[in-house]
Amino acid sequence: MLFFRAKKDSIINIIVQLSIFIFTFIFFTKIFPLIPYDGDDWYFLGAMRNPYPMWGVFNPSKVLPETLEPLVGYFGAFVIYPFSHNYIASLSIASVLFISIIITILMILTYNFIRKHYKLNKLIALSLELFFYLSFFLILKKGNEASYFGFWCQDLNCYFNYLIPGCLNACLLLYLDTTDSESYQFTTSHPNYFIIGILIVTIYFAMFSSIQMNIILASYSIATLLFNHLKKGNITLQIKQLINEWPFILIILFWLTSLIFDVNGGRAANVSQNIGLINAIKAVLIQYKILIQYTNKFFLIICLLFICFALVSSCQSIHSDKAKSFFKILLASILTIVFFTLLYTKAPVTYAARPDAMWAVIFLGLLLTIQGLTSLLKKYQICIIFMPLSLIIMSLISFNLNYGYVFKDNSDAYTSYKVDNHIVNTIVKAEHNGKSVVKVKVPKSINNDNWPHPLNQAQWMQNTLYAHGLIRHRIKIIFVPDKHLNKQMYPQGESEPFNDLEAY
Repeated sequence: MLFFRAKKDSIINIIVQLSIFIFTFIFFTKIFPLIPYDGDDWYFLGAMRNPYPMWGVFNPSKVLPETLEPLVGYFGAFVIYPFSHNYIASLSIASVLFISIIITILMILTYNFIRKHYKLNKLIALSLELFFYLSFFLILKKGNEASYFGFWCQDLNCYFNYLIPGCLNACLLLYLDTTDSESYQFTTSHPNYFIIGILIVTIYFAMFSSIQMNIILASYSIATLLFNHLKKGNITLQIKQLINEWPFILIILFWLTSLIFDVNGGRAANVSQNIGLINAIKAVLIQYKILIQYTNKFFLIICLLFICFALVSSCQSIHSDKAKSFFKILLASILTIVFFTLLYTKAPVTYAARPDAMWAVIFLGLLLTIQGLTSLLKKYQICIIFMPLSLIIMSLISFNLNYGYVFKDNSDAYTSYKVDNHIVNTIVKAEHNGKSVVKVKVPKSINNDNWPHPLNQAQWMQNTLYAHGLIRHRIKIIFVPDKHLNKQMYPQGESEPFNDLEAY
């Protein structure tokens, strides 16, 4: 009987994880399609950097995004495109496939996190995992206007620069917080060198990915070492414990290295602003206020109440594993906010109001929320009866598409697809006809650099199409901004207002 029950639970577990993956994939292909569109998308889909930090370049430490994005581009061009015969769709599917996989892995590790620390049965843990997943959509859901969501990024390139590094760092946090440390210790009688090697590789790419996302793991590592060494003991035991805590030390060393490289990089030189520290902090706080305005206020209050409950509950059982985990993540959250506040005094201050650039705070806040809800269900088990209804209501509110979502780079999927095909087809046709130079009309922007189709995108398009095998030689491409093309490519006219179903 126990065997069949365990098998049934395993099947339900697989169905839930598979459902999360399938829904995420459908969401990013149909509801909020991810399609390459602007200059950054086309630059990084076909140009790969060396896989190590590089001193003095524009993005010195962005190893993960600037190697992963072209790899995904290769996969779309060489694996999916021969079957789909649709180049733009192939690049989109390859990107969405990878994003869906890493989000699903994050949810699985969240499920393991709940099971490990709170010892709840599998069905309740799965319902809490679904709550966590839906929270990313609900936290920024607005009822009467286009909304952001917790997995939103400004363009396809930003998914590789923010969401994917953020998810990787979050996955490592959950792994290190739940796994038995003996599995990666050198001091055991039979160290698992393969696991240790895999962990080093994962830490390397997580820390050399994005300084806005590696703070997730860096702040958690700092918090872990502080909590583990608050009480002074025998110096020999302290040193031995530090040896066993090598992942956290390595994370901090890599983090500091990434900061040093980035401070001396080209981007840092371009974005530095000198308005005084106090004024800069005030400007960042104003942007935080804007970000809060994007949130669903009712759900935000619920999250804060759950976090307060977790705080009280953890204080009452301060020596338990779940309490230690909560306090470490709480401290990591505080350190992350402090880091962002200081970082955005130098970087463009508007980053502090962008959900993708602030994803670390969103993740840590929702993780604290799920700890609070789990503590509540553990203490007052009768509350479990409200979980099915809560999940249904969350789903219906989160995926109410009366107003849809904020577009990537202000461009809807249909426009992105149409502009991409116009540019790619013009270039490929000219190259196949033996031309060495081609002029391509692109929509004209009011910006000086014609973003999202800057003039230097022509060179990036040439490289990407050549790397993906669509053209046989590096044809010279010249972009010609044309305002008449805007009428053909961009939606025209004004939209009619939405009449609410139950409006007074």
